[in-house]
Amino acid sequence: MIADLILTAASLGFVFADLKQAWKLFVNKNYDCSAFSRTHFKLKITSLILVVIAYAMLGTYLALSVAISQLILNFYILNRIGWENK
Repeated sequence: MIADLILTAASLGFVFADLKQAWKLFVNKNYDCSAFSRTHFKLKITSLILVVIAYAMLGTYLALSVAISQLILNFYILNRIGWENK
């Protein structure tokens, strides 16, 4: 239980940062996406998938739900800026 709370608290800062970026893209459909790195988000999604697997194996379900929400936000951001490099 304590490990779950520690991992959740550590992940919340990253979730809020991703939520801020996703909100910018959601509110303004004409937002200039050139500042976003597609490679960064692809690597981030790959690492988050590994984090989700690790949290599931550890049984830290609160941290798992936070990591899944962060994964969904990153998929939204990458989908919004485009999957392929231009």
